[in-house]
Amino acid sequence: MAKDLQSLGLLIGVKRERGVLPSLAVDNLDGEQLLLHADGSMSPARASFSQTPEGSGAMRIELVARSSEEARKILKGVKRKYPNFDLESAIASSRVQSRYSRSPLNFSLEFGGPLSGRSLVKSVLCFAAVNGVGARDCTNAKQYLAGDGAEACFGYWYESDLILHRPEGVPLHCVAVSNQGTDGQLLGYIEFFGVRRMVVCLAESYSGAPVHAGYCIDPRSSERIDIEFDLALGRADIQASYNYERIPDGSIERAFDLILRHAVKRSAVTARDQAIDRAVQYAFSNLGVGEGAILTEQDVEKLSSLLMHELTPYLMHVVGNRRRQDER
Repeated sequence: MAKDLQSLGLLIGVKRERGVLPSLAVDNLDGEQLLLHADGSMSPARASFSQTPEGSGAMRIELVARSSEEARKILKGVKRKYPNFDLESAIASSRVQSRYSRSPLNFSLEFGGPLSGRSLVKSVLCFAAVNGVGARDCTNAKQYLAGDGAEACFGYWYESDLILHRPEGVPLHCVAVSNQGTDGQLLGYIEFFGVRRMVVCLAESYSGAPVHAGYCIDPRSSERIDIEFDLALGRADIQASYNYERIPDGSIERAFDLILRHAVKRSAVTARDQAIDRAVQYAFSNLGVGEGAILTEQDVEKLSSLLMHELTPYLMHVVGNRRRQDER
């Protein structure tokens, strides 16, 4: 299930308590293979290396690596093959180049399949158990999890918003369980990033203790959010959700739109900040003055020129995006 949701996690900017989200292999619409990283940056999916014979026994080597460490590792291999190769000179003459994809990325936002379904039902079942529900009372969930041929006990729900007073633009992670107004059923609800919304029938005939509990966080910060929810759904509603009949036209797109608009804004801010950081580091690294030195007028002019040189790819990217938007 985590793999199914990885692209959304990277788009939205999920923060983990430990480590970061793994990079995701993506293609842009021009067919370029890239890796999208947790900080929003991208790199080629793999290094490219070529060698072309030239006159007098010389060999021209071209290398595009994803990091200085990777470049050094590959060039060490070249050194072993060609002992006269000047490794340190090649590394010293290499440079970091930033460029922007001119083509949109092609994301897969699909979710589903037997393993994903069982994973989400297990999550709701565990939450029910934490809130005092006995596993023996969750008959439908137990049958689904135990038997390969059992009917899936969950379905997508976009007919109405089961979360009351939903905070706008927040990509909620939510799990809830209730038997209030459910026609004798024990129902669960689970939501990922505010866009994947599913109801779960833990038991179609529940006789255990009353329960009505929910837990919700903003995955961008792990901050808990207090929410109210209403799972007062009848048996016909649940069966209809199993048959994909509670997904009105355009409802999924509307759910995605609210979240992705905020994700796009976040991505733009991140790209701007990264471009500024790179430009500042580049400018001061190439200014040629000592740390703490007082800058002369010539130094300031050179600093401005270096900053603009490094910022130009980003500025051209922004201008190009606006032109393409205006042409639509």
